[in-house]
Amino acid sequence: MKQGLRIVPAALWLLLSDPLPAYADFVSPQGDGILSLLMLFPVTLFGLRLGHVEFTNRERKFRILGGVVLGFFALVALFEVLSGLVVVFCSLARGVAIMTRGQSRSRYAVGAAVVLFTLLAGGNYVLSAFVWRPSQIRSVEVRGAATLKSLVTAEAKFRSAAVRDVNKNGVGEYSTLEELQRAGFLATLPESYRVAVVLSGNPARDEREFFAYATPTNYGKPGLMPGTSLLQAIRPGLYARASLAVDETGVIRGTDLGSSRAVTREETLKWRTW
Repeated sequence: MKQGLRIVPAALWLLLSDPLPAYADFVSPQGDGILSLLMLFPVTLFGLRLGHVEFTNRERKFRILGGVVLGFFALVALFEVLSGLVVVFCSLARGVAIMTRGQSRSRYAVGAAVVLFTLLAGGNYVLSAFVWRPSQIRSVEVRGAATLKSLVTAEAKFRSAAVRDVNKNGVGEYSTLEELQRAGFLATLPESYRVAVVLSGNPARDEREFFAYATPTNYGKPGLMPGTSLLQAIRPGLYARASLAVDETGVIRGTDLGSSRAVTREETLKWRTW
């Protein structure tokens, strides 16, 4: 009957005796992950009521002390992940307790719901510290800008080599993305950004222009709820927030559009230089 609650000291022992690697220490999660973690408290308490879990007199005496200790871990979890995992393990233990000690007919469904929510919230909390960190997002965006720089170089080489010369006057024109890759001027593009090239102008009068933009494959702004964080934890991917653009001038511009969508040359001229 008490196996569910025995998970708590076991989890604490595992965390203290086998700590996370050095790179995981003192990692500060983002706001979305913290919100998911704090929501475990009302969800767990509501689940205990729905499941009609009965506690012994001794357990009731220590509930206040346990709540204070758990609140302390939640407070420290605002700054580093290790304490947050203690809160997650305790919530999982409560979910198991609802299923094993609850008196309600729906105790299994309620307990399973608490466990599932805890897994999703815990996944969101951990991902907010290791995947959605601003420094990591920024590094992905820097690589996206480097890709556009390589594209500008490839377009210049393609044109100078006159690979495409519509009016046969020895002056080359710019190329599509597919032609650049087939001609070997551009290497494989990164998976973190979707790149598109738009050609304009009159090639017969050597007035052809190009405009390229890159939008994040995975826009790195998780929602306020855990959502599908457990699935994202299996294959989190690389996240970015900035959409980037460049034209034949070689000036790279970028901005956060709040999503990943197609853009036009005109609107990108208002973006800040990257």
